[in-house]
Amino acid sequence: MFEFKNMFNSNAKKTALSVLCSFSLLTGASVTQAHAQRPEKEAPGFSPFSKRIHFYRFFEDYSDVTDQDRQGDWFAKVKSIPVPGFEGARVALGGEFRYRFENMNDGLFGLVPGQDYDLKLQRYLLHADVRWNDRLRSFFQLSAYYAQGEPAVLRSLNESDADIHQTFVDIGSREKFVRIGRQELPIGSGLNTTIREGVNQRRAFDAVLASVDFGSGSNFTWVYGREVVPMAASFEDYSEDGTEFWTAYFSRIANPWPTANVDIYYMGIDRPNAIYNSGRAVNCGTPSAGEFTAKKVLCPMGLKPCINSASSKGRTSGPGVCGHRTAINFLRHL
Repeated sequence: MFEFKNMFNSNAKKTALSVLCSFSLLTGASVTQAHAQRPEKEAPGFSPFSKRIHFYRFFEDYSDVTDQDRQGDWFAKVKSIPVPGFEGARVALGGEFRYRFENMNDGLFGLVPGQDYDLKLQRYLLHADVRWNDRLRSFFQLSAYYAQGEPAVLRSLNESDADIHQTFVDIGSREKFVRIGRQELPIGSGLNTTIREGVNQRRAFDAVLASVDFGSGSNFTWVYGREVVPMAASFEDYSEDGTEFWTAYFSRIANPWPTANVDIYYMGIDRPNAIYNSGRAVNCGTPSAGEFTAKKVLCPMGLKPCINSASSKGRTSGPGVCGHRTAINFLRHL
């Protein structure tokens, strides 16, 4: 639960800056490096290259797939397709289908009526990753999201016709590069940039990213961008009014002991269109008890329902209310 007390007022520019030191215990690396280094398990009977399928698809690299590897291996064939007219250039095609079923009873612990529902979500993602040469790469990903049975408050994050989820260009080497365009940002522990995997639409930013790898897991990343605002119609997602975000992130600058790493980062956030109550606390989440007035506002780095716990109208339905949610995911990757 996030809490903001007297930090903002409704007329002032909403800016939050933080200089933080984080200890990544038992992980051995920051989330960015951990995701990049952790392949999925190879599926029995599938291509040996299938173990490279990654939660963040742009981390995958099939540039070492040879023509011999492609013979008799359909997976290797679609992951290393020669680009006509460009010697040495290869394109890797891929996609994802996710079906998610959720059953919610007494959502928000009975604080808001009408929170019993069955939610059926479908996510479709298709991408093309083109490695033009050792210093130039482009990544393009299309998305479509469909939902049935969802409450209106969740609809903006669960439904959207075809749109561009990611499209960016990498310039430079693997150790030092600049990334320009629409992209997901798995930075550090994901603070303020998490992709919202619980809902249907993944989060993206229109951003510029610069990264330098110092070896042994040590890395510096600088980012400036705006969060993409999801829209239901095709190709209407935009970032002009999205949350402005910037960060400088140093990962693994020290190892005080073998199972601990030290990350230091600076983050800035500007939400010019956010809604706050001047001089009052706003909790983004659900209070477990007490008095409340339900109010939908813009929460940090995304749209979600919030409860204004500073107001005092109505009461919870009593200590006996116990909400629960059951969710089942079915995923297929290529």
